[in-house]
Amino acid sequence: MASLNQTPTSRGATVSADIGSTSPQESPQAQSRRLLELLNGWLQVTVPREPHIGRIIPLVREAIQLYRASRYVESLNRTQKAMEILERVGHPVPGSTP
Repeated sequence: MASLNQTPTSRGATVSADIGSTSPQESPQAQSRRLLELLNGWLQVTVPREPHIGRIIPLVREAIQLYRASRYVESLNRTQKAMEILERVGHPVPGSTP
């Protein structure tokens, strides 16, 4: 998984940010970026240990592409959908809920 402002690489990019839950006062762009970075960092740690979680990556990749196209609300919706799916299958992303 690549950072939002980087080109994807075969090994992925390292993301280190202090990220918590989104706030209603944040813009869709800020919310989307925050959740994508949180999800990206979590996936980089989790997928090597639990490869089946990697099945969510195409949805996350789509959210990143929407973000890069400045379609922030759609990107946020896709990111939240990915996190909801992960929660339903017993793998909630830490820090993604208030």
